[in-house]
Amino acid sequence: MAERTRNVPVQKFYLGLDFNETAPMGFRLREGNYIAVQVPDETIIQWDGRWIYDRNLGTIVHKADGSPLEYNYLVFRVSRYQD
Repeated sequence: MAERTRNVPVQKFYLGLDFNETAPMGFRLREGNYIAVQVPDETIIQWDGRWIYDRNLGTIVHKADGSPLEYNYLVFRVSRYQD
């Protein structure tokens, strides 16, 4: 068990984002918001317009019934660097 005042990682993930524009096979991310969801299988959630961000609740909910996304997730934004 970790000490109470010690930071301990509880989850590790790798997004594999490629920001190298000269990489021959690299994929580029467009500017915008992205969601990383912790699911047991990558095909378990169908994203085709079924989920929306509810600004009032500050969470992602199912469009049809308003039920919240039941998995751990994080949202990150890609924006153009301005010096």
